[in-house]
Formats: sequence, structure tokens, C-alpha cells
Amino acid sequence: MMMNLRKLTDRIQCDKLLDFFELDASPKIKSMSLGTKRKLAIVTAFLHDPEVLILDEPTSGLDPIMQQYFIDFIKEEKNVGKQFYYPAIFSQK
Repeated sequence: MMMNLRKLTDRIQCDKLLDFFELDASPKIKSMSLGTKRKLAIVTAFLHDPEVLILDEPTSGLDPIMQQYFIDFIKEEKNVGKQFYYPAIFSQK
């Protein structure tokens, strides 16, 4: 569904993100928990492999383990040259 909305055809990036964030995107959004919806938003934001991303409280709604996964993911993306802008509170983590 996410790929259709964004008109993307490369499943490799989508599958990589779904696996990394342990997300099953098949249920209807209405039935998803807040944490699952947040993971869906993160995966959707990264689907088109952006060079720059603006994130506002990206770990809000994620459990502590998934917050660490997200921080590790951001560090990996920064290492390959991606740029991120987010509130100062998050940058202190």
C-alpha cells in the first residue's frame, strides 16, 4: 500500500525497512497501535531514500527497544551522507 501511494516500484528498500523496524504493514491503519503507526510513518518517510529528512519527535510512541533501533538506523544513514533535522532534545540522545 505504501509503495503504491508513493508510486515506487523498488521492493528492496521497502522490504529492508519493514524488516529492520519489524513492521507488518498488512493490517488496516485503523487497527494498528500507536507504536505500529509510528513505525509505518518512519518506513514511509524513508521509502524514497531521501537525502534530507526533517523529523519532529520521531521516537514518540515507540517502545525503548524500537527507539534504540531508530537511533541506530539514523546513525547508519548519517554515515552514508544523509542529513537530518530534528529537535534539540532528540539530538542529545
